Amino acid sequence: MKAKDGLKRHYNKGNNAALKWTKEKVFEVLDKLDVHFKENPDNYMLGKALVDIGLYKEFYSYIVDRFKDDHDVLARMTQIQEEYEYRIINHTMSGDIKSAAMAIFILKNVSGYKDKTETEVITTEKPIPISFDDDVQIVDEKDIKELPFKKEEE
Repeated sequence: MKAKDGLKRHYNKGNNAALKWTKEKVFEVLDKLDVHFKENPDNYMLGKALVDIGLYKEFYSYIVDRFKDDHDVLARMTQIQEEYEYRIINHTMSGDIKSAAMAIFILKNVSGYKDKTETEVITTEKPIPISFDDDVQIVDEKDIKELPFKKEEE
């Protein structure tokens, strides 16, 4: 059954009795992920770990949305996610990961890392010259005042 918000549900929105994922069950899964992390040092992907323990990749997103106001759940989930990120970084720096480009790709596209960008702002005291046509060029406001305008005769 699809709800109005596009999510698949087998219960009515607001019916918490029908929820499969209670806080206790979520912590059981997070404990399994922690054990999996320690037992599989060559796994760099949280999504792969979720599949390995019998869940789906989108589980993390679902639980973050479901427990968005629960600091304990979010803190534990963040800790596990950061362990995977640090594993990628440490193994890349030590040379265990053969492709630094792949590590960068994973960190950018999975973990949301971004390149540092710098923006240079150039300021000037004088306005930038603007050319209206080949004969007229305004460089500064005082130049406008000094132009020899003819007064219209009445």
